[in-house]
Amino acid sequence: MTDSTPRGSTEKARALRRNQTPAETILWARLRNRQVGGIKFRRQHPIAPYVVDFASFEHLLVIELDGGHHNEDEARENDAIRTEFIESRGYRVLRFWNSAVEGNLEGVILTIEEAVREPSPYPSPRGRGDETIGCQGNFRPAPYTEQKTANGHESYLFP
Repeated sequence: MTDSTPRGSTEKARALRRNQTPAETILWARLRNRQVGGIKFRRQHPIAPYVVDFASFEHLLVIELDGGHHNEDEARENDAIRTEFIESRGYRVLRFWNSAVEGNLEGVILTIEEAVREPSPYPSPRGRGDETIGCQGNFRPAPYTEQKTANGHESYLFP
């Protein structure tokens, strides 16, 4: 389920893959080659007009890693807009602080594994029948920060 990629998005994704943050490098070492639950993830993948940190198309799951600057008001607002857009494409978005990946990688991996085992709270995208994937609406690993996007969807930021 990929949107058409505008010219430049692929080049941006390649540049981001070459210049990963330390947290992205740590998480990618665990997500690559189906090491987590047999799930195939892609890193720095375009979902036009954005490039997401990690995506599983099989499970319609996007994982975003956030540094400290994402705690500023403008960044939180931009993240909410971005999350709403990605969710409108049928994806479930999980956000983790970089410090969580660096200090509690096993907890992050467990949260991802739990998320893909639960049905998605979002309706299936067009043409996908009644299939549900991702996380159930009452799935709330603690602790987390809950945010509401403009269309009322919930987004969770895990420490």
